[in-house]
Amino acid sequence: MKKELFLVIFLLMYISMFATEKELGATSSGRWVKIARIQNQNPIGGSECSSFSGSLNIQTDYGQSGTQQYYAIFSFGSRGGIKPLLQEFGDAASRPVTDPSRIEWRVYTDAQGWHYLWFWQSNYSHYALFDYKRTCATEHWTYEEPPTGYTQVWSSLDGQRQDSSQSVESLSVNESMGIGTTNIGSYRLAVKGKIRAEEVKVETGWADYVFAEGYDLPTLEEVERHIREKGHLINIPSAAKVQANGIDLGEMNKLLLEKIEEQMLYILQLEKRILKLEN
Repeated sequence: MKKELFLVIFLLMYISMFATEKELGATSSGRWVKIARIQNQNPIGGSECSSFSGSLNIQTDYGQSGTQQYYAIFSFGSRGGIKPLLQEFGDAASRPVTDPSRIEWRVYTDAQGWHYLWFWQSNYSHYALFDYKRTCATEHWTYEEPPTGYTQVWSSLDGQRQDSSQSVESLSVNESMGIGTTNIGSYRLAVKGKIRAEEVKVETGWADYVFAEGYDLPTLEEVERHIREKGHLINIPSAAKVQANGIDLGEMNKLLLEKIEEQMLYILQLEKRILKLEN
């Protein structure tokens, strides 16, 4: 995420120095926009220089109340493959191709092999504002469907994207952040996928209250009855709840320690009974 944010900042600084503006008008039903030919020569060779880079802001009827407006940083070109640099923000980017309120970028080739950039402008869009820099690309900005004779070679909904090897030393985010997902909910950080780390520190409460005077330690008979009726330990969530809601690492560690400390009290009680019986 650090290197991606560095890339976004770099592109914004670069684009702001040379950017040209283009505003698309309103649409109620959604439409395709042929933006540009992103190829300078055909076939692509070592002197290919075409690029189309910038940022995009869209204002639509779905927005700040309940969902997130769409914003994107992009860089399209054909040299080195058709995988673009594309960072998207807002939930419209994750909607399926059948949803007219989605945002989608596509790259098509014609019969001769020229690459063209198309853009789906979402329905109920009040405007779509592009700040961009064009190098060798041929602009179109026409409202038209991709011709049936063209071949789709990339889509932002499922296509691969280039990455950046740049990084920053530290990162501070004041708002919420989603990695691989726009479904952040009430969390500060939401990640779709696996997380690998050498160490994770969770600040949470602890379960030493079990050893405090007056703690209501369940009897073993109560524990057995609860297991028989509920299928899990007292205060521990059921498998169904965990599957549906996940677990809070800090809270679960505290509960597991609670059970360990309760077991220690049971062991001490049993030790006393054994010694009494032996005597």
